[in-house]
Parts: sequence; structure tokens; C-alpha cells
Amino acid sequence: MKSARKATTAIILEVRKPQKDGRFPVKLRVTYKRIRKYYTLKDLKNKSLSMTKDEFTRVMGSRPRDKYKAMALHLSALEKKNKSEDRSNNQEFYPYHMLLIY
Repeated sequence: MKSARKATTAIILEVRKPQKDGRFPVKLRVTYKRIRKYYTLKDLKNKSLSMTKDEFTRVMGSRPRDKYKAMALHLSALEKKNKSEDRSNNQEFYPYHMLLIY
């Protein structure tokens, strides 16, 4: 009996493509059957999420503080929702409906 394959997710900072203001886009990397896809995440105001390297380090740290805590909760909810989706029976993977937008 084959085991069900699960998609893995990671929230990354896309440092290869800096924006004009010096910030970098934050993306959700989804790997399923060894194929990687990147999805731009939205912030709480429904705009493309971007951060500096320092902000990203503070948000993704083990204990984010102050304003970084709300963003950390938002990002962890996105990742958790994506991991809970069932992909049994070799279904195609379409995570567009999985991205939470507050």
C-alpha cells in the first residue's frame, strides 16, 4: 500500500527580487511530488506582503514581539491551513483557495 504524499510548505523571503523601497516579497513555497511552486502572500490590508531582512528575521523568530507577533500569527495560520488540506488519491494541488486573507 502506498503512503499518501503530503505537500510541504515554507514561508520564505524572496531576496533575489528586491523592490524599489529595499523590501523583499514574502512567499509561500509549496513542494508537492518534488515540484516547487511559489505564491505571493497578502498582508492584513490585502496588499502584497513585503519585508526587510531584519523584519522577516524578527517575525519568523522563536518569540516575536509587539507588531511582529500579529504578522507571525497571520503567516503561521496560512501555513497551517495549507498543511491541513487533504491531497489523497493523487489529486492535483491548487492552493489558491487555501490562502487566508483577513
